[in-house]
Amino acid sequence: MNRRAKPFLPALVIVVLAVTVLPLAVAAGASSSLPARSVIPFLSADTAGGRSLDITADAGVTKQVVDRYFSPYRYGPTQIFYVLAEDAAMVRVQFPADSTDFRFSVTVYLFEDGTTADRIGQFVNNLHSDALYPDPPRPTSQTTIPASALVVLASDLTGHTVGSQGDEYDDYAVKFQVDAHVQPGLFSLAAFDSVVGVHVRTCDLEGCPG
Repeated sequence: MNRRAKPFLPALVIVVLAVTVLPLAVAAGASSSLPARSVIPFLSADTAGGRSLDITADAGVTKQVVDRYFSPYRYGPTQIFYVLAEDAAMVRVQFPADSTDFRFSVTVYLFEDGTTADRIGQFVNNLHSDALYPDPPRPTSQTTIPASALVVLASDLTGHTVGSQGDEYDDYAVKFQVDAHVQPGLFSLAAFDSVVGVHVRTCDLEGCPG
């Protein structure tokens, strides 16, 4: 005698309920052993369509240090320009010349895809010189890295310089570090560090203080 197959409808209903109710319970705030970050994916520059900038690893990165200007003063602020041609980007590091706390700033400029290193160089030139180029490329974005990501690791006095106009400077070798930073939708900047010479003015054109 043939046995009738047991109905499978109740099992199907249980499965459907499990699939439907569990997500609703989680959405309503039900407790879960998974941490929040495993539910909400980390927003990286890659997932947001941004550019990955790595000064120490990217090919073709050029570095230019500027500390002299068209000025009667021997030295001015120290600036470092990193041009990342493959990413159509430029990273600017600035140290002022008026304090031994060596506070500095970092700005990331992005340009249109395909902007060449030479064209970005025109923009850089106009930032520190007498604006020789009338039509440099314009950045599509300009982002200041938070001060909390900028660290001075060490500073060593290396000498003293007297300018031709009577201005004087204490010369330092400053080691600094920039922590990784993600600007959603624009870029991710990998951490990097470097050493640069910074000239702190001790006497101006009118003489020395005190």
